[in-house]
Amino acid sequence: MTKATLKFDGEVFWKPPAIYKSSCEINVEYFPFDEQSCTMKFGSWTYNGVQVDLKHMEQVPGSNLVKVGIDLREFYLSVEWDILEVPATRNEEYYPCCTEPYSGNTQLTEYYPCYTEPYS
Repeated sequence: MTKATLKFDGEVFWKPPAIYKSSCEINVEYFPFDEQSCTMKFGSWTYNGVQVDLKHMEQVPGSNLVKVGIDLREFYLSVEWDILEVPATRNEEYYPCCTEPYSGNTQLTEYYPCYTEPYS
């Protein structure tokens, strides 16, 4: 069971506990000097943006960007790669079928491999 907070104006704040696992394609064209990026998208396929308005909990009114979009406190450092940035962006899209917007969040993680031996 998870807890939701209901505000006086009807807004509901719900922070579902979850662990997300994903995989991304790796482009090694510039190996060993490559940078990688991985994108995860969160949104509803069932409810439109009027019914469910997804926002990042750190999002400032008037801005769609959150510079640090994920909590890295439990992130384990790696000897193979470093994280450069983890911004989150709120998106609002309109589809031909519907007059209402659909909102979602895109989480982008950019990282680069760390190589301990020189390559020639």
